[in-house]
Amino acid sequence: MDQRSSNSSTEIVLESKGLAHARDIRFVGVQDNTGQGVPDRRPTDSPCSLQAEKGATARAERIVGQYIGLPGNKNSGGASMSWIGNGDKDIAQIGHCASRGAADNGVYGGRTPGDVQIKGG
Repeated sequence: MDQRSSNSSTEIVLESKGLAHARDIRFVGVQDNTGQGVPDRRPTDSPCSLQAEKGATARAERIVGQYIGLPGNKNSGGASMSWIGNGDKDIAQIGHCASRGAADNGVYGGRTPGDVQIKGG
C-alpha cells in the first residue's frame, strides 16, 4: 500500500460476519494527512482497522507499517497502526504484524467490547 505522495494515506478495513482475513500487506511511506484524532467509526486514520460482528473473526497477519503518521500525537499527526474500536463485537486477531516508529499506538484496542488477540510481532 503506497502512501508516499504528499497528504496521503491508505487503509484496509476488515469487517466480518464470519471470517475476514488479510495478510502479507506492507504500507510504504509516511501517512501525513492525520491530525483530527482517531474517531471510533469508519473510516479511521489507522492503516489497519478490524471490526468483527458477534460470532465472527477479523484477522490480520504479517501486516507491516513503518513510521505511520507524523511524529507527535494523534492531534498533531499521529495515527495508530491497528485500530480495534467499539465496532468489534467478537474476535480481532493480529498475528506476526510489525509496527515500527508509529507516531501513536502500534495497536489501539481499548474501546472494543470484543476480544483482541495478539500473537508475535
